[in-house]
Amino acid sequence: MTASQIQAPINVPTGPAGRAMAEPMSAEMLDLMEAHLNLERQSAADYLAAAIWFAERELTGFAEHLRDEAKQEEQHAAKFADYLISRGQRPVLDTIEPPRQQWTGVEQVIANVFRMESDVTASVLQLYGTAEKDIDRRSPAKCGAFYCTGVMASPDPERAKPSQELCSEPFTRCSPEPIGVCTRAV
Repeated sequence: MTASQIQAPINVPTGPAGRAMAEPMSAEMLDLMEAHLNLERQSAADYLAAAIWFAERELTGFAEHLRDEAKQEEQHAAKFADYLISRGQRPVLDTIEPPRQQWTGVEQVIANVFRMESDVTASVLQLYGTAEKDIDRRSPAKCGAFYCTGVMASPDPERAKPSQELCSEPFTRCSPEPIGVCTRAV
């Protein structure tokens, strides 16, 4: 090796935050990731509002569960922010809307939670689709690590219950029965 080869500058691409990027992220993927990060923040506020509504009615089990869900949504948002930073991006936080705080009954609250979770799931699926289109192998693997939710597999439908387990494999849905088996998502 010659001296000029040793001293040749190495150009490493950087993102808007000045961090080195091994692989650039498409503008569409960045927009979707930031939108998803903000959707998680909105969901956290919505869950907390629902938890307060249940606590006011002394339905402590519901209140506690929804407070836990709010914390999980905050953690998901933080993980998406960390991921964007790791990809050399600067996460943009949008203003979140004040959450709804009045409902006519438990069914209406649960319907609102279901709609919210459907929106989050649709957003994750959109991230997967965009990553596939962009041939971005890093993003779906990270999304898979954040979201491994679904219904626990059980031959007995009475025992099937929601799961919030994390899988080690991307693109997976967890099923802790019999021993935390992860299966490919459809």
